[in-house]
Amino acid sequence: MDKIASETKQTLTEGTVESGDTVNIDYVGKIDGEEFDGGSAEGYDLEIGSCTFIDGFEDGIIGMQVGNTKDLELKFPEDYHSTDLAGKDVVFTVTVNSIARVPELTDEVADSVVEGMTAEAYQESVRQDLEDQAKESQKTEAEQKLLQAVYENATIDGYPEENLQYTIKRAKDYYEWLASMYGMSLDDYLKNYGMTQDEFNEQIQPVAEEALGEEMTLLAIAKEENIEVSDEEYEAGLARYAEAQGMDDPSKLEEAYGENYIKNSLLQEKVLEFLYENATIEEVAETEEESESESETEAASEVASEEETETETTSETETESESETASETETESETEA
Repeated sequence: MDKIASETKQTLTEGTVESGDTVNIDYVGKIDGEEFDGGSAEGYDLEIGSCTFIDGFEDGIIGMQVGNTKDLELKFPEDYHSTDLAGKDVVFTVTVNSIARVPELTDEVADSVVEGMTAEAYQESVRQDLEDQAKESQKTEAEQKLLQAVYENATIDGYPEENLQYTIKRAKDYYEWLASMYGMSLDDYLKNYGMTQDEFNEQIQPVAEEALGEEMTLLAIAKEENIEVSDEEYEAGLARYAEAQGMDDPSKLEEAYGENYIKNSLLQEKVLEFLYENATIEEVAETEEESESESETEAASEVASEEETETETTSETETESESETASETETESETEA
């Protein structure tokens, strides 16, 4: 229903604000006739009923017409988080710019989104799309876990030095480019994360080795199982990659990345599919006790997740960069594996 709401929401340039609407407003807050910091905004989207603002603000907007301006005489709560504002009288001058409203799902509304579709068919279509996306996401996650399991049980005798150094160089080039986007050198960029060049190099090396090792493992499986990419699979994969990148002409993608790179990527996809189809995946039933334990720790986990976001983002970006680069290794990696 959230997905349907996002697709059917209508923006009204006339009408009256109702509870549940999302209104776009301008507002100016004043205390004793003087504006205060953080009390004003333009083009702010506010869902009526979300309790985002102090008591009386959202209720005061209900019934306003688009284009109308109104003064709301309110008072900050005595226990307001800002001691400078707590308990003080305030006047908010609010102007309603537009109203975003989700209409009742009817055949007419469904037809406006997807021509010729009824409300029932549209709802079922959205549900099916979401289920398909969830299944695909679940499969991708399973494939990555399978790859990790196979890699951890593989014996890597060594890495092609040329390919390894190329992978590391691509990672450094990426971060230098990223730093330049902020008008910074790589040294300055790393300092923002409390990291020196030497520490950066130490972290890149094992990430590059793992990415290259995973690729070598996949290529070794492909060789052992006689898995190859046919001409038809290559053409279909090339077209799929081009479409994903918004390119009308697949040949331009081939020109940009090279046939070996694309075929190598498709081969690794095919091996992952092979692993998924031949693996035994067990579903573990969640006990009531585990469910309660997860509920109790959910809030703590969310806090921990927020604290780790910056570190994880850096690590994930490194891994993604290395993985993408690693896939450019060609027959040399296969031979070494």
